Amino acid sequence: MEKLTITKIVRYTTNKEGEKLINRNGKPYERVYITTEEKGDKWISGFGSRSNQEWKEGDVVEVNVVQNGEYLNFETPRSSVSPQALEDLKMRLENIESRLSALEMGGEEPTPDDSNVPF
Repeated sequence: MEKLTITKIVRYTTNKEGEKLINRNGKPYERVYITTEEKGDKWISGFGSRSNQEWKEGDVVEVNVVQNGEYLNFETPRSSVSPQALEDLKMRLENIESRLSALEMGGEEPTPDDSNVPF
């Protein structure tokens, strides 16, 4: 796993002839090409995904870089946790921290806001 700082990013959903990129299962896909401070002007390519759809120049990203002949490819780690689940956990943690802080200060425990708890 490497941390890289993006200096350029380009996304393609079509080939040089203007045809949609289609995988062997018939589904469209996106190619992503980046250059980074750490690798200089060498382009690193990979596939578009939820984990890299928000990338922009200046972002520091964590990827696996794999040498494929003369080319460099990146792979993003797969997450089994949805963005909504992460947001729910963040809100729960903030609630716990607030309650703990109130208890440590000798006050009464605040009433929890359970309106956003997913269960």
